[in-house]
Amino acid sequence: MARCPDCNKFVSYDTDQEPEVDVDIDEDGQVTGSIRIFDACSECGTELRETTLDISEDMSEACEGHLAEDATEPPAKFVVQTRGGESKVWKNVANLTPFDSETDAEVALAGLVKAEGIEYRIEPVEGDEGGVEHSLSVEAEEITRDEKKVKGKTVYVVTVKLSVKCDCSPAFEAEATWTDEVAASDLEGLS
Repeated sequence: MARCPDCNKFVSYDTDQEPEVDVDIDEDGQVTGSIRIFDACSECGTELRETTLDISEDMSEACEGHLAEDATEPPAKFVVQTRGGESKVWKNVANLTPFDSETDAEVALAGLVKAEGIEYRIEPVEGDEGGVEHSLSVEAEEITRDEKKVKGKTVYVVTVKLSVKCDCSPAFEAEATWTDEVAASDLEGLS
């Protein structure tokens, strides 16, 4: 029991409050974040005490093939095409291709475009698949807070299901379960 400043009386704790979770994942598959649990007044809902637990979970093995080190290079060659005369037919400029990057193609064309006033476009060489970049995201799902008694003391058990996705493929998903415990007496009072 605790004294609620809003009710101005002694009240029991409402321990059914949803924990607040903030998680992030880096390009190496390391999940970090925090989870805040709190007890509120059973009468009015005012938060009375809290604690924050640090989340740290290595998901690099589960995310293998989707980490920053697994990214592939973009297409290696670029074709420059120009539009000529009234016909507006796009044609390859054979003596200016291929280039190793779009920037190289832009630099090579700069003088030609100024001198002759032609239009142009730069495209990857046909058949190149293009590069693959990986960007991981993580969400906290199925957050639970249970109570158990250990030597007569109340202990909160917090469990979070972590779900990781990669923007390179909607089919990819990796999951892990993070769990920690904290004694109810370790929660700090809010004033």
